Amino acid sequence: MIRKIGKYYLLLQLLTFTFFAQNGFKRQYYLPGSLNNTAKAVFEKNNGDLLLCGIVVDSLNGNYFNRLAIVGLNNTGQIQWVKKYGNLNFEYLDNSFITKWFYKIDDYIYHTGCVRDSNNKYIGVLVKFNLDGDTVWQKVYRDIDTLEDVIPQGLCKSVDGGFLITGFFQNWSSNPYRKCLIIKTDKDGNELWRKKIGKSIPDTQDGKQIIQDSLTKKMLIVGYQYIGNSVSWTAFDNILVCDSLGNKISQHSHCGTFEGGVLVDLTKTSDSNYILVGQSTYPQTYGSFNLTQSLVLKININTPGQLVWRKNNFDTPSLVNIFT
Repeated sequence: MIRKIGKYYLLLQLLTFTFFAQNGFKRQYYLPGSLNNTAKAVFEKNNGDLLLCGIVVDSLNGNYFNRLAIVGLNNTGQIQWVKKYGNLNFEYLDNSFITKWFYKIDDYIYHTGCVRDSNNKYIGVLVKFNLDGDTVWQKVYRDIDTLEDVIPQGLCKSVDGGFLITGFFQNWSSNPYRKCLIIKTDKDGNELWRKKIGKSIPDTQDGKQIIQDSLTKKMLIVGYQYIGNSVSWTAFDNILVCDSLGNKISQHSHCGTFEGGVLVDLTKTSDSNYILVGQSTYPQTYGSFNLTQSLVLKININTPGQLVWRKNNFDTPSLVNIFT
């Protein structure tokens, strides 16, 4: 996940903004003053202009820190404006283990993630931007007893018009320990309640993405979990089903006993079932590394312990083979 190494933080994904469009143009963007420029999402506005959303690494007096960046492009990909958010005392952290960073809901862009504050604590945020890249509001979510870091990873709109956030609570002094996070907010991001969901030893799991079923009001969360004992464990796919108040109904894994895996995203299908995607571990290594293969599961939210079907024979097993 997001690694803390003493006072320093691992910066991942040294990439550049690159964008392709149907009219055939290609652009690379090196924003002024930024060392690394990583695109996380692109959205089209009603007039055909584009919003490029991502994260950059800036510096101040020799200190490097991450900032969110919103870039306005015209319909040929030319930069119209750039807006950055964050500083040394409020640093937006990169997380290469999640696939959705920004969400376009109605006429606004939302981001949920983790910030390192001036006290060297990891705190959760939910930010609302308008289509001009300006902040409408930002909400901050801290751990109530200050012993743990709050690390959001996924967001969805709730059936009542608010938001549901998932991720994990991290206690760095206890290993293994990572409880799944659910935060429920109103439409303006104000926290209404939160749940800290544990499991049997080893008590480690996360939520990478969440969705709420419109009919049953149940929440479906995907991610990974540790299965084993207090001294030995393996990461497996994690499927959590909770009621409308975030109480755990059931928890499942559909990877084999010696397989392992992770789920990173999900979507509802036209037949009211759910498709979950990620990767499973292939029983072969390259050097000391396990090979992986892309994984797709289909489940019904009322019978999540029984698969509608499973497929993981896409392409060849590789060091990285994952559906996101």
